[in-house]
Amino acid sequence: MQRNLPNGMTAILPNEEFLNRSGRTYDGTGIPSHLTEPVFTKEEFAKKRDSAFDRAVSVLRNDV
Repeated sequence: MQRNLPNGMTAILPNEEFLNRSGRTYDGTGIPSHLTEPVFTKEEFAKKRDSAFDRAVSVLRNDV
């Protein structure tokens, strides 16, 4: 579903519901993560780090 906005921008929203094989939808809450990692902590800001990103890269590289 697409709408042109007065400022020349366009807003696009899905107008479908996607279901998994069992008929469950993840609209609204999204797909729950099986990994947890603290994000945006004061320590991370102080060290200019992003542990969630670092862990995601590590998992994708199979380093864990």
